[in-house]
Amino acid sequence: MDEKILELLQEMQSSITEMKKDIDVRFNDVDNRLNKMQNDITDMKQDITEIKSDVKVNRNTLDAVIKHTSKLVEDTTDIKKDLNKVEIVTSSNWTDIAKLKSIK
Repeated sequence: MDEKILELLQEMQSSITEMKKDIDVRFNDVDNRLNKMQNDITDMKQDITEIKSDVKVNRNTLDAVIKHTSKLVEDTTDIKKDLNKVEIVTSSNWTDIAKLKSIK
């Protein structure tokens, strides 16, 4: 009887040892996954920081382009006004030239 109890206890111990090994393997797998996820999260945070920096640069560049475009629109409007004045003066000059020719 004692032999059977000893044998059963040994089987139980063997079974418990196998279960412990299996649990250790699974725990290590989970731990490895968590470490990988932490590394991925760290990389993502760095990427987000870089993206935020790039967005700031793009905003500043866009603001500069908007100001430059606004200035160009003003310059174009001024040039159109000046051209209209030149056309009016040229027209007046042609009229004066025609009068002078008719006097000859």
